[in-house]
Amino acid sequence: AVWVYLRLQRTAGVPGDWWLEAGEDILDEILLFEIGPDGTLSTRRGGRALPFTERELAWHKHAFRLTLADTAPREIYLRYATISSLRIIPRLFEPWAYDRHRAAEDLFLGAYFGIMSLALLISGFRAIRYRSLLDGYYALYVLGLDSTHFVNLGLWQQLGLADNLALRQFLIGAGMVVAASALTGFIRHL
Repeated sequence: AVWVYLRLQRTAGVPGDWWLEAGEDILDEILLFEIGPDGTLSTRRGGRALPFTERELAWHKHAFRLTLADTAPREIYLRYATISSLRIIPRLFEPWAYDRHRAAEDLFLGAYFGIMSLALLISGFRAIRYRSLLDGYYALYVLGLDSTHFVNLGLWQQLGLADNLALRQFLIGAGMVVAASALTGFIRHL
């Protein structure tokens, strides 16, 4: 586990509503401890272990809404715990800017999966229709590569499954084996 300390203070004339993007999707558990100006403590949870429906924002990254009603300083402690890699980049966004940031990232992911799916369909069709071994290898390569990205980007939360790191690592490893084998076959055939 790693602790991060933030001290936030809003200047006069700056909006009071903010989103704190606490980290990437690979973090298992994030606890946010906020100490208000009057000394009260509030605790909120986030992280990969928390299903999308229970998060403050149903998105693959972990965000907390912060309301800085006055200009008094706030102390925030973030506790990160994970059994995978730690990648901690806390960032503050105004709500309108965070909506634009999320929309741009979702557009990029949608375009990526759309292009990969189209490549898979075309290659699969060509492999079956023209009995093209080269297209078959390429279709398997795209399928293996795309499956690893799909599992990595929150398959468990999207389907409401309990997160099991061993199963996820197995599925990612299997996708990489399929992709590497297909790439080897593609190069040898070419």
